[in-house]
Amino acid sequence: MEPVQHASEDGSLPLVIGVTGHRDLRAGDIASLESVVRQVIEEFKTNLPHTPLVLLSALAEGADRLVARIALELGVRLIVPLPMRKDIYEKDFALDSRGEFANLLGQAEHSFELPLVQGSSIEEIKEEGPARNHQYEQAGAYIVRHSHLLLALWDGKYRDLVGGTSRVVRFQLEGIPEPYAPRSSPIDPPDSGPVYHIVTPRTSQPETAGEPFTLHKLFPRGYTGEAGRFDRIYARLDAFNQDLTEQAQLLARELERQMGYLFPEAETGTLTPALQSMRSQFAVADTLAIYFQRLTQSTLNMLFVFVLLVAVTFDLYAHFFPERHWILAVYLFFLAAAYLWINRRAKRRDYQNKYQDYRALAEGLRVQFFWGLTGSKLSVADHYLRKQRSELDWICSAIRAWSIPVEAGTGPLDLADGRSQELALQYWVTDQSNYFAKVAKRDHEKLERYEPYVGALLKIGVGVAVLAMVALLLPHPWRDELKTSMHHHHLHAWLLALMSMPAIGAALLHGYVEKRALSEHAKQYTRMAIVFSNARARLRQLISERKGQEAQDLIEELGKEALVENGDWVLLHRERPLEVPHAG
Repeated sequence: MEPVQHASEDGSLPLVIGVTGHRDLRAGDIASLESVVRQVIEEFKTNLPHTPLVLLSALAEGADRLVARIALELGVRLIVPLPMRKDIYEKDFALDSRGEFANLLGQAEHSFELPLVQGSSIEEIKEEGPARNHQYEQAGAYIVRHSHLLLALWDGKYRDLVGGTSRVVRFQLEGIPEPYAPRSSPIDPPDSGPVYHIVTPRTSQPETAGEPFTLHKLFPRGYTGEAGRFDRIYARLDAFNQDLTEQAQLLARELERQMGYLFPEAETGTLTPALQSMRSQFAVADTLAIYFQRLTQSTLNMLFVFVLLVAVTFDLYAHFFPERHWILAVYLFFLAAAYLWINRRAKRRDYQNKYQDYRALAEGLRVQFFWGLTGSKLSVADHYLRKQRSELDWICSAIRAWSIPVEAGTGPLDLADGRSQELALQYWVTDQSNYFAKVAKRDHEKLERYEPYVGALLKIGVGVAVLAMVALLLPHPWRDELKTSMHHHHLHAWLLALMSMPAIGAALLHGYVEKRALSEHAKQYTRMAIVFSNARARLRQLISERKGQEAQDLIEELGKEALVENGDWVLLHRERPLEVPHAG
């Protein structure tokens, strides 16, 4: 079954709400439950005004449909992962509820069938039993894995029933087991969000663990008391979407070019609609990253210029013109400009973090795009290193949300044997090999250009100090006359300036090079150029020899390596915040 598509993608990042809950709701409770659900959704719409909301619901009877009705009423987009083939799934429903199911399914932006759990068959899931229950559990696991939060209409009682509501809640709070998700380390917290638990009685067991219709927020293992972490993720999503709106004109000018940078327009006929959408999403993230990169770089340049002017005006006032107090005002102006106008403005608008985050988002989407192109089912969010995830958690969740339509596909594209891998070779592996070689050379040349100036300035300052020491301390015929002259014609001031200003200039230039991480970039990019160059040669050979599985394994391994480099790049720059140079 192909995904049903209704709404066009605009490049915005959605907040994805998953739903789980009991099927046998009491008729008298419906209005109260709808009221609480409406309150939760409206609160998110108010707090995240720039962010579209998406509901993931399997549309089972009861809680799934109740939340879907309210969500659609409030303008939330609906995506439906079906636990099994639609005609088999409908057997769960009474005849009078199949119409409601069809109506809600028809309003979904996407709908798709999840694959059979390993070891199950179509015949087994047609009847009630373990195989069918595992399909329902897989649907719950999928919803947990792709949601920022889980809305659970649940009585609060834990029961170990396969496919049951409490099992899905456990997945959210404790982690998803195999085979529904890749194996995770027991020392890592679950890669999920909070549970918004609405205490919900059920017809079969009216007693609840808690006051009915109250809302409780439950947090995954390891995140107790860290509600702020999830609020930060949601705020990052909303900031991205706000930037998307504010830079609409820039995006209109640059989007086509950036889409072509990832994958050429002439080849887009080979792409599924979901991959075409991801191509557009990459272009949005990449365009915004370039925009904030320019702001960050220009701010950094201005910052160091103003700090140099601060040092110069201080030297002039202290040593040359102490009676001209207006120079002090100029000094204070430059200092205030460095701290307030540039530093505060850049930090308040978060230029640097946005540049780093949007670059990481674009590069993650690049890998996800080419994995999807070649039929890989790997998720980018699973392959960052442990040390990187705290900085990239919102990016991982964003890519998962954007990847839902891609994962709704049916596997590799309908291309000639090896064609998708040839496209990945040409437009990803070769392109990135050339890119890393070019930027490694660029940053190495910049480093070589700056370093001689740092050394020369230090030598000038030290040389002047040595000459002054020799002239003033060692005996020679003009020593006394020179000492006397030092107190006239600003010679002493000039001497101090010639000793201090080159050292200050060297320190500022060295600090500038450190902020830009040119040395680290040159090394990192050189390594990645070698990795992609070797991969290009090997992948070309595997494709020519028609070793499709080995070629696919190489593509996946290369993607993981690119993600590690991507995460390390973010951590490298997080250690170099945009701030006024200072001691310590």
